[in-house]
Amino acid sequence: MCRHRTALVIVFVIFLDYLMVECKMFQYPRYSYKKKPKSERRFKSERNKCDNDAQCANVPPGLPKLNCIRQCMSQKCYDDIYAFDELEDGEIDVRLTSFKGCWTSEYIARNRDL
Repeated sequence: MCRHRTALVIVFVIFLDYLMVECKMFQYPRYSYKKKPKSERRFKSERNKCDNDAQCANVPPGLPKLNCIRQCMSQKCYDDIYAFDELEDGEIDVRLTSFKGCWTSEYIARNRDL
């Protein structure tokens, strides 16, 4: 009886160790973003501009279009947040807030220089 318990404990510990290695938290750069009406309007305006831009206008809908729009909005932010592990069909985009924060930082820096 004691041997069975020991064997079960060993198997359980090995399984937990496997889970800890395989189920690491997804890491990506995080940028702060406060959802404010003015920020949302700016973001949506830029998104619409890129959606209608010649570069993205003929891209098929779905993820290819979304990736094109985000690259058009900010290649740097796209590379920082999405390029190393692009979104897949059906994936919930937990990185969008960071993309908005990155884009907003770039927008403010660009307009500060004007």
